[in-house]
Amino acid sequence: MIFIACLSFAAGNLWAAELNIRQNQLPIALGQYLDYFEDSSGQLSIDDILVADFDWQRSTQSIPTLGMSTSAFWFYILLTGAGQDVVLSLDPPSLDRVEFYFVRNSEVVASTVVGDTILASQLTHHYRIPVVPFELASPGVDTRVYFRATSTTGIEIPITLSTMPLFSQAQQTPLALIGANWRFFYLPWDQF
Repeated sequence: MIFIACLSFAAGNLWAAELNIRQNQLPIALGQYLDYFEDSSGQLSIDDILVADFDWQRSTQSIPTLGMSTSAFWFYILLTGAGQDVVLSLDPPSLDRVEFYFVRNSEVVASTVVGDTILASQLTHHYRIPVVPFELASPGVDTRVYFRATSTTGIEIPITLSTMPLFSQAQQTPLALIGANWRFFYLPWDQF
């Protein structure tokens, strides 16, 4: 009986959040598919995360909200798919710093940093909200996405996986509303 309990505990730590991506299911909110870990020291690197065994917890929220903290929070998801170009977006952009790491075969193949404290000139992708495009691995190879979030205003992760055309289309409505707002409030009333 003890052996079965130990085996089920070990297996629970081995089963990570996994999502098999198909084109027709995008966009998809990733909140409930994320595993997370609180780094109370704020000192762990991606190398530490890849080699150590931490007590990851599965998010139960569509938008993981972890409150105000001086800790860093690590998030993780395993994505499988058919080698397609996708994009991660964080909306609204209320995090100080988010470091993304894309791992294949236990090796970091790409990384990028986004957030409110990152200068626009240092951003890889210049959008009004944090956007991180990447390519899913070919079939049979998984893409592990790790990201580290820190913020003085609280940790809230409204992360969505989409394609660039779908993401661009979704951004058109808010831009039109902002434009209408400017037209209504900031142009002289005698032009109406």
